[in-house]
Amino acid sequence: HHAGGGSLGGVLRIATRQPDLDGFDAMAMVGLSQTAHGGIGTELESMVNLPLLPGRLALRTVAYRDSQDGYINNPALGLSHINGSQREGFRAALSAALSSEWVATFNVTDQSIHNDDTQYAIRRLGRRVRDNLVREPHDNDFLEVHVGARGAFLGQDAKLTLAAVRHDLSSPYDASA
Repeated sequence: HHAGGGSLGGVLRIATRQPDLDGFDAMAMVGLSQTAHGGIGTELESMVNLPLLPGRLALRTVAYRDSQDGYINNPALGLSHINGSQREGFRAALSAALSSEWVATFNVTDQSIHNDDTQYAIRRLGRRVRDNLVREPHDNDFLEVHVGARGAFLGQDAKLTLAAVRHDLSSPYDASA
């Protein structure tokens, strides 16, 4: 990540790997984890780079899903492991060589994060315990789409990009105390 031109909101620029027009590539990963004072977590990830017209057109996709079990208990609601979380998303990019000097790319990125409850405990109750009367789930949904072209113009590197971002956040809190 770095700040500067082409950045989201002028603060952050995220550069992802673009499709390789010439080479097929694929990857898959499966993982398991154990949360201390919680349960099992899972992780799935895949990537495929597929030249549709070698040297001219290629598609690259990435998809992932992971979940973590919670480790905080809420006896006021009779619940254990309340703060589990899930994250899933995908990225797809389609690149086309328009000429020997210009490449156009269409990208879409979608991610959803859901926490079943917030990630804090209340010290007076002990470790990993809280007594909120209402659940405090958190949702963070992100969608970004952009189309662009890069190449040479009057002897200089040029890049044109048009992008749209939608970012939805939801975080209710229990203020009964």
